[in-house]
Amino acid sequence: QGGHCVIGIPAAASTWIFAEGYTGEGFHEWLCLQNPGDDSATVRIDYHTQEAGALPSRWVEAPAGARVTVFVNDDAGRDYQLGVKLTVTAGPGIACERPMYFDYGGRDGGHDVAGFVP
Repeated sequence: QGGHCVIGIPAAASTWIFAEGYTGEGFHEWLCLQNPGDDSATVRIDYHTQEAGALPSRWVEAPAGARVTVFVNDDAGRDYQLGVKLTVTAGPGIACERPMYFDYGGRDGGHDVAGFVP
């Protein structure tokens, strides 16, 4: 059993990368996008899977001053080992983190990570 926490994000950015994730049975992967700006942000989400390569891009709108949560298991699909790249294509930069929760092999818990800004 466990929990999670993540270091604070010092600034919004236009690109965020997450190296690995998993949408298999017992795992729940999320993307949390925070738009601290005064205008809406359009964000492209690109998933790169080990099983199927790159998936078609997804798009999400992050309203000004709001948080948007994407359930990766539904957005990308189930049973993928994947990396994620988020790119703001219009509007202000965003902050992004990836919480993951699991119930696997009799253990449950979670962890959280802020994305990498290249």
